[in-house]
Amino acid sequence: MPAGYQILAGSCTSTSPGCRVDNLSGDDFVTVSVKLQQGGQSKTMTATAIILQVCGDVYC
Repeated sequence: MPAGYQILAGSCTSTSPGCRVDNLSGDDFVTVSVKLQQGGQSKTMTATAIILQVCGDVYC
């Protein structure tokens, strides 16, 4: 997880479908990487999400 962001404790595990990210400010880009290892082989997967700021029930 990039510096300055926090993952909600317990929301991101090897079996969870997603994670909750706190400390976002305004519209943010969050890029995460996962390294998979099995049988001496490894692969890194990276994804970027655009998270839009929400004011109540609508985007700001």
